[in-house]
Amino acid sequence: MASPGIDSLRGDLTVAEIRQIILRPYAGSLDNLRQVYIFGAKILGQKICGYCRAAGIEVLGFLDNDEKREGRLCAGKKIFSPARFTGKKSTAVIVASTTYQYQISQQLKAKGFSSVITVPVLSLFDKQR
Repeated sequence: MASPGIDSLRGDLTVAEIRQIILRPYAGSLDNLRQVYIFGAKILGQKICGYCRAAGIEVLGFLDNDEKREGRLCAGKKIFSPARFTGKKSTAVIVASTTYQYQISQQLKAKGFSSVITVPVLSLFDKQR
């Protein structure tokens, strides 16, 4: 038996409507994104850093659970441990992980970070709407 296609799963909603539903909780964070931290000081984090810079978004630094990385630089920005982070927790954090994005998001929220954005959500956002 063939699996149902996306059209049958979404009912009467258009792709654009589904996109808007997914983005709705992030609207304020994404529309006013000027400064960010990036969680994940590896290849994906470096790529996201480049995208942010190209979009005029200032990357303030990186967060990473690997304590060996703490204090080092990634893409020219300092790496912080989330456990000992003393910066503004109201600044948005982009989670540069596809494998552990849910766990990292929960960790950051538990540490008091108020705006956590995952890569799939970021990829749906288009400032040219």
